[in-house]
Amino acid sequence: MTSTKKKGGSKAAGMDEVTDWERQLERCKVTAGAMGGRKQVHYTFPDGTEMVEEYDLAKDNLLIRRWKRKTALGKAGGWEFELGEDYAPASASSSGSAMIQASSSNPVCVRHDTEKAFCWRVRNIPYPADTYKLTVEDNKIVLRTTNKK
Repeated sequence: MTSTKKKGGSKAAGMDEVTDWERQLERCKVTAGAMGGRKQVHYTFPDGTEMVEEYDLAKDNLLIRRWKRKTALGKAGGWEFELGEDYAPASASSSGSAMIQASSSNPVCVRHDTEKAFCWRVRNIPYPADTYKLTVEDNKIVLRTTNKK
């Protein structure tokens, strides 16, 4: 993709300017494969940062996007999930912090985007779905129970 600029720095009509993100993608190493009904694309950037995207082969929806960045001392960090969720959440002892761990029975909100919409899924809700009320307040999505306690 190329960009043409007129004098004065404005873009030529109909031409998109190459973004910094596109430049980063052009410089990274990309590998891809399919297994278990999913397509996985693995990007390795020149600074050592890794990004993995997983797509549903049938619907071509993005299921997972996760990042691995180096720490300030250059050590490889853990995976951070931007979209989707880990298949098997790590136990507290395997993550190195055996003192505190989030309850596995707590509700978890996970982002799952499609081509046409942003989607959020709530997992581990302890009551039937009709017990909950979903509203939008001040640009926030609020999920409440209708239980009167």
